[in-house]
Amino acid sequence: MKQIYFFAIILLASLVSGTLLYLYLHHKTRMRLRFLYQDNLAVGIISAIVVYMLYRYEVFTSRVILVMIMLIMVCGTAFVITMVRFWRTPRRKSNAEKGQMISPADGSIIYVRKLKREK
Repeated sequence: MKQIYFFAIILLASLVSGTLLYLYLHHKTRMRLRFLYQDNLAVGIISAIVVYMLYRYEVFTSRVILVMIMLIMVCGTAFVITMVRFWRTPRRKSNAEKGQMISPADGSIIYVRKLKREK
């Protein structure tokens, strides 16, 4: 029963730190909040399982080291999931007509500016 409580605490801490990380990314990069809800759960569960296994098989017994590993796992797992999501190659059809622009990577076109050619 003690191990279940410990896993629950690790899972909760992973979800909280992952949520803070994704909120920071949303604030800085305007990343969609949809990723917070979808990816954060996966990040928290993967990180919690890895840290719990390290603790259970007594690889690391110090809780301070386990907390540091958990934070590293949360950041690393979030980075990997975000990179996989960003660099995916979706199949899509373009309905753009001649003279229209298509936004790359499902983003937004912020501004359009004509450049003067320098000789």
